[in-house]
Amino acid sequence: PTGTPLCVEHVLELLRAYKAEHGHCLVPTKYVVGGVKLGVWVIAVGGCDYRHGRLKLCESTMAQLAAVGFDWNG
Repeated sequence: PTGTPLCVEHVLELLRAYKAEHGHCLVPTKYVVGGVKLGVWVIAVGGCDYRHGRLKLCESTMAQLAAVGFDWNG
């Protein structure tokens, strides 16, 4: 359903799979997999200024994103 929070672990799994297939984490905005708007999620996370409190990501999630090769400037 719309508005249902996504499990970060599930999104990270999808992002890892996307990177394995495409070689990068620059997911197109309209990319949807398994009903998850992965492209929208990547743009929302990458476009937010997480350092100034606009997005609340725990350090472990940020570390996992970095390990996947997430491009914060993408």
